[in-house]
Amino acid sequence: MDIFSRHKAVSMHLSNELREKYKMRAIPVRKGDTVTIIKGSHKGKEGKVAEVSMKKMKISIEDVVISKADNTKVQFFISPGNGVITKLNLSDKKRKILTRGEVSEQNNA
Repeated sequence: MDIFSRHKAVSMHLSNELREKYKMRAIPVRKGDTVTIIKGSHKGKEGKVAEVSMKKMKISIEDVVISKADNTKVQFFISPGNGVITKLNLSDKKRKILTRGEVSEQNNA
């Protein structure tokens, strides 16, 4: 699988508020997005995305760690289907595309 397909496959659903605002259902997740886990052993936890692994096709979230047998802390990776994006990191230049429609709607009103 090439890098473009992997990037598309690491997409997460948007929360209901973001879905109404941006008129999109899912978007590729990026470092800095705020995510809520909705499935699995860490269900209900929220945090910023610390790493997006294209090789594993999984994401890790800050403050969601597991303890190994020797009591060292390790980042816990989740599948993108097990979470929802609650806040987007709009500082990324590729995410500026999402805000284009908002400006034109404000001018028309």
